[in-house]
Amino acid sequence: MTIAEMNGFQLMQAMAKREIPLPNIAKLMPMLDGTVGRGEMTIRVQANSDHLNSQGAVHGGFASTVMDTAMACAIHTMLDSKSGVCTVDLSIKYVRPIPVDVDLFAEGKVDDMTTTIGFASGRLYDEEGNVYVTASASCMLIKQSH
Repeated sequence: MTIAEMNGFQLMQAMAKREIPLPNIAKLMPMLDGTVGRGEMTIRVQANSDHLNSQGAVHGGFASTVMDTAMACAIHTMLDSKSGVCTVDLSIKYVRPIPVDVDLFAEGKVDDMTTTIGFASGRLYDEEGNVYVTASASCMLIKQSH
């Protein structure tokens, strides 16, 4: 089966299993591995010194990027092989400072789907269950021609 023939769930599974290459953003914002379910995506991530702002804290863009990815991928798991997603709206609430060099989990779950838009929520948390970020997103569903 080619990438173009994979539905969204199959595509996300193949990426999580490293059967196909990850997008380049996964290198810039270290996305280490993931788990996939229908309407769900969890990605293990880790901020490092490259993600620090001028105050020495992890830049908020790190969390925004990994949360956008987890929620958009969760929505993508619900789509056919000829559809994609584009984020329309992203809301992030920072609960506590993001640690450096610590495994965190960016979790996205589909809340609702229409024929044109998907809605998801998520959280960024550590192994002990401490929440660092809560988030929500709306993604436009786009028919692609392969």
